[in-house]
Amino acid sequence: MLTILGLGPGAPEDLSLGALHCLKQSNRVILRTAVHPMVPFLSQEGVSFSSCDDIYEEKADFEAVYEAITNRVLTEAQSGDAVYAVPGHPMFGEATVQAVIAACESRDISYRVLAGVSFVDSVAAALKIDAVDGLSIIDAYTIKNDLPDPRKACLITQIHSRHTASEVKLALGKLYSDDTNVTYVIGAGTADEQI
Repeated sequence: MLTILGLGPGAPEDLSLGALHCLKQSNRVILRTAVHPMVPFLSQEGVSFSSCDDIYEEKADFEAVYEAITNRVLTEAQSGDAVYAVPGHPMFGEATVQAVIAACESRDISYRVLAGVSFVDSVAAALKIDAVDGLSIIDAYTIKNDLPDPRKACLITQIHSRHTASEVKLALGKLYSDDTNVTYVIGAGTADEQI
């Protein structure tokens, strides 16, 4: 059985008890990345893990990275029980999780998903907004084809570089005036949160 779980945004109190129990019980834990504020806590709790950070360093593009991560996780899952842990919630903005689930289903590998606190939860708390009032979530990499609805609040994810920020600015310029206020949130839900 493969367990896919969310580590939350990074504060130990945001990790569910079920996730912590699962991590402590597993002999094979694969982290998508060890560059996450939860990692020191996991080490302190005696969780042994490997990470996929080496794949990010070796591969030239995200498609190759996602494919290599999926293959690594499936190799572990085919050998017995394993855990694949990702930042936040596994079903929010985690392309590798979608690839792993599709591969599990096509190869008849049993899996389950354990929820985690998502970046959406943390951003909503940081900005004091109720997502039920209308919130669209758009990936910066797809914003050219998936423009936000200007009548709703919009959360744009995956802005990791100046180039991506420029692409987002150009796309938003098609819908909003130049004097529209934008709020940039970094590290929501962590001690390093910046708004």
